[in-house]
Amino acid sequence: VEGGGGVGVVVVCGSKNTGKSSFSRYLVNTLLNESGTGTGSRTDEKDEKDGGSDDNRYSTKVLYLDMDCGQPEYTPPGVVSLFEVRADRPMLEPTYMTRYARPVASYFIGDTSPGSDPELYEESVEALLGDCDGTVGEKEGEGKRGGRRSMRTTVVVNTHGWVQGLGLDVLCRFLRRVVGEREREREGGNGNGGRERRVALVRMQADNPRHNLPEGLFFRRRDDLDGRRKDGSGSGSGSE
Repeated sequence: VEGGGGVGVVVVCGSKNTGKSSFSRYLVNTLLNESGTGTGSRTDEKDEKDGGSDDNRYSTKVLYLDMDCGQPEYTPPGVVSLFEVRADRPMLEPTYMTRYARPVASYFIGDTSPGSDPELYEESVEALLGDCDGTVGEKEGEGKRGGRRSMRTTVVVNTHGWVQGLGLDVLCRFLRRVVGEREREREGGNGNGGRERRVALVRMQADNPRHNLPEGLFFRRRDDLDGRRKDGSGSGSGSE
């Protein structure tokens, strides 16, 4: 996901109590630790120490898109949000102690489950994706000696844990939206400022196989999901 400039999207999905939030936090902190982000990043410090040029190097931005309106990371329950996480404020504190700057964007759902108003939930998540594109489209940075520094952005998406019935339908539509954008960009219709988008799907596994997502690119195979829809068509929380 990280290789080269552009945009990497990592979607962490799975049923509740499988460690989605913990893995997302670990991934965000790993990206911050390896690359540095924002002014005074590790790349700048290394350039200054080594006396080298920072031409054609990459400045890293890490965005956290929280789709879990039941147990969100930075906001009260009932909200989906987008935050930029900086190296000087990694994701280390428990959620009940988190004190953070204003989000890039946030939308009030009004419930801890997407099931109460799926249309509002999907519209809000769609708006967050648009906010991601707007943030990614910000200007490229410059190094301390004036060299060009392309922006490399990784978006970590923590999804809700409702993976049956209506919850699965909502998740599949979101994944088709993200993957469909990538395919359109590869075909030349890049609406992301010329930056290639790379998408990775992380599937967290439950102890009970019946609670796991289907194998493969399940969000493309609508007919194969009929049994899963019948198994859980009611409202569900899906929080981790």
